[in-house]
Amino acid sequence: MPFRVKNLHFKILILILCLPSGGILLLKAFGFTQMYASVYSLFIPSILLLFLITSITYKSHRELFHLVIIGAFGGLIGTFGYDLIRVPFILMGSRIFAPINMYGVWITDASSGSHFSDTIGWLYHFSNGITFGIMYALFMKNKSFWWAIAYALLLETIFVISPFGELFGLRSKPLSLVAAYLGHVAYGYPLGKMVQNYTKTIESLKFFKKGLMLSAGAISLIVIMMLFQFHSETKETEVIFTSQGLKPHIIRVNHGESIKLKSQMNSVITVLINGEALSLQPKQEILKKIDQPGIFQVKIKEHQAINSIFILNEPVENFNQTP
Repeated sequence: MPFRVKNLHFKILILILCLPSGGILLLKAFGFTQMYASVYSLFIPSILLLFLITSITYKSHRELFHLVIIGAFGGLIGTFGYDLIRVPFILMGSRIFAPINMYGVWITDASSGSHFSDTIGWLYHFSNGITFGIMYALFMKNKSFWWAIAYALLLETIFVISPFGELFGLRSKPLSLVAAYLGHVAYGYPLGKMVQNYTKTIESLKFFKKGLMLSAGAISLIVIMMLFQFHSETKETEVIFTSQGLKPHIIRVNHGESIKLKSQMNSVITVLINGEALSLQPKQEILKKIDQPGIFQVKIKEHQAINSIFILNEPVENFNQTP
């Protein structure tokens, strides 16, 4: 009995340490704290403690260690499935991966999107997939994979009913909603099958367990060092329209600030900001103030939605409040 109680305590502790990964996004959604602050105060400490606790269980609680490994690997594979199932929606013109890049901007506290912030956003995206997988595996050993699919759908439902569900347009865009739920089915299936077939999965992964832990630890340390070294020194407030498209792909301003719309085109263009039309003469520069906090998509009228950028008017979580 003491062993079982202690084992349960470890499970609860690991579960708690997995919560900040997705939790910092919900804290942002509900306006409690910004992601760049909570990533240092909650996310990074929890990830370091998660590796420490998992290492402690390697010898003394081998089954628990195996569950963590299965959950992590199942969550990783599930995240790949989640992303792949949504590729056809990109081909149909949907900006389905844009929120992931926005996460990177928020985590790095950048003023505009860059390759660095995109990388951080995608690493955070996979971190969520892995930690959600661990949370499921801890308590669902040998259970039917259907439970994992239900669990994945529940995770998406939590996001949809949160303020971000409306902010990212999931509630008003049926195609995006279908893509999101299909993606979570693709996430839950491999995770559920691996946890359901616990013994077979361990046999398949036994040669990779140490390598997985070392690789995950090394990647985490590299990301943490990158975050501590990163500092956004410039304030980019220009949206530039060129014949090749718009740049940067994400721009972030504080509420009450204006952005500069700068045309490098040789002809008149019509710019759409969330459907509002604005005419830009050749080589013209104008200032545009967006009064309402939120996320705004910007495109040239003749371009497809895929050739667009996003303006984050912070704090975006106040988007449903009148100015």
